[in-house]
Amino acid sequence: MNDGLKNEAQDGINNETEISLDGLIKSQTMLWRGNRKSHTSNQSIETGFEELDRFLPTGGWPSNSFTEIVVEHWGNGEFQILIPLLVRVSQQSSPVVFIAPPHIPYAPALENAGVLLDKLIIIDDGINANDLWWTAEKVLRHPECGMALIWPKNQNSRHTRRLQLAASTAKNPGFLFRCGTPIQSPAPLRIQLARSADCVTVHILKSRFGWQQNHSLSLNLT
Repeated sequence: MNDGLKNEAQDGINNETEISLDGLIKSQTMLWRGNRKSHTSNQSIETGFEELDRFLPTGGWPSNSFTEIVVEHWGNGEFQILIPLLVRVSQQSSPVVFIAPPHIPYAPALENAGVLLDKLIIIDDGINANDLWWTAEKVLRHPECGMALIWPKNQNSRHTRRLQLAASTAKNPGFLFRCGTPIQSPAPLRIQLARSADCVTVHILKSRFGWQQNHSLSLNLT
């Protein structure tokens, strides 16, 4: 076989390998290509902010997973960024569960935004750490859960992985909030928020759903 035929044959093998790998990656949700952004519609829920949908690796909030949101101080936009989703889920008659929030949500503001208050379930901050993780897992696994917002009292990788399994099994979105310096976590999507006047900077710390060159977004929440 001459050199030209050898090169052509090798190119054919390389092309077939790339096609088969692409097919495998597309068919298996546990596999992903690090430099590729995923826009699979059944993996995401619209955030209510077009810019944020375009920015996030799944084209919205992951629908069968949970997102970890890290802030330096409470009140850095971590609640406002979820208001459109809270409105939509509550108006679909699905319960929204708050587990150990550091402050009781302000009901008049939620109602003015369109959130149906009778769909909110709040488990107060008095719950102990072990019961909190147990409750969060049971809530995420429940078929009637619309979404869960969780404020853990400690860092626990084993419990965090169990939350991810629960969310992926029941296809329920969950949000886990942490305050302080970002630390390692098995959460599939981790973002950090920083507040500045009416804008919040969204920075991607980690993503299992693909990646993109620009890891930060300035988002107007008004």
